Amino acid sequence: GGAVGFTFLAVELAGQGAVTRFLFGLVGKTTGVPSDFTLLLNPGASVAALYLWPLGLALRRRYSAAIAIAGGLAGAIILAFASAAAPILAVAAGGVVFLGGLAWRRAVPVMLAVAVAAGVLTAPWTAALLPDPATVGEEFSVLPNSALHRLHIWRTTAAHIKERPFLGHGFDTSRAFYDKKARVEHKFAVGTPGKPWSVTVEPIPLHPHNGILQVWLELGLVGALLLVAALLALVRAVDALSDRVDRAASLALFTGGLAVAAVSYGAWQSWWLAGLMLTAGVMVAVVGRGGYSNLDDDGSMKVLEP
Repeated sequence: GGAVGFTFLAVELAGQGAVTRFLFGLVGKTTGVPSDFTLLLNPGASVAALYLWPLGLALRRRYSAAIAIAGGLAGAIILAFASAAAPILAVAAGGVVFLGGLAWRRAVPVMLAVAVAAGVLTAPWTAALLPDPATVGEEFSVLPNSALHRLHIWRTTAAHIKERPFLGHGFDTSRAFYDKKARVEHKFAVGTPGKPWSVTVEPIPLHPHNGILQVWLELGLVGALLLVAALLALVRAVDALSDRVDRAASLALFTGGLAVAAVSYGAWQSWWLAGLMLTAGVMVAVVGRGGYSNLDDDGSMKVLEP
């Protein structure tokens, strides 16, 4: 499945969404279609970036570590050509944590837990301190336009969090702050040669494009504390794995998921939550073959000793 999926993704990226364009043509779809069809592949690429880790473990279990490394590198190279930065960020962040988890078995889970707790609990104040993208100069010219736009969205979100910091504004209310009538033109990097860019959109378009800030905005400090508790429980569960590679890869998957959630999609988008759950389920199944559960030859379930 991984081989087929990544091959299809490579074909679509290389062919500028040739299959997608063909299918759209069959149904006569023309409205709401971007000029660059590879943009439609970004959600799939984000989930594929997370799927690299259970795929790598499966290849290691079935074949060898060398094949797992080759397969992982091939998938990472394909994702490097995606239109969005989120999949690349997920692979890069996960890769750093994976290598760190292999080298420092005890330290990395603790460091990750501390970073996650601190990052979630300080998110509104961090967002409020971000520079105004409308006034930044050449020092921010390396950032893509979408990143500059996110700086504005996150600063706006931080201002609304301060209005109701403890209980938030209510579940899934991010989309209710502004409507199409509130659209304004935002201009970024005006004084930077070759970089000026403008976009006309609501100050918070549907969601803050940061799952942590969205939890703060909608559920306040109470929601943030619940999120921290859930994330730390995941880190603790992963840290209990006995196999060094399984543990490092699981921490990498956890990190990659957080990386995508922190820069892109809405916290409650069903396809995104489904992607996380399915990928986590595959990881649990692959890791389980190393000692948690398996099937007897007759197909019945048996529990193995860790």
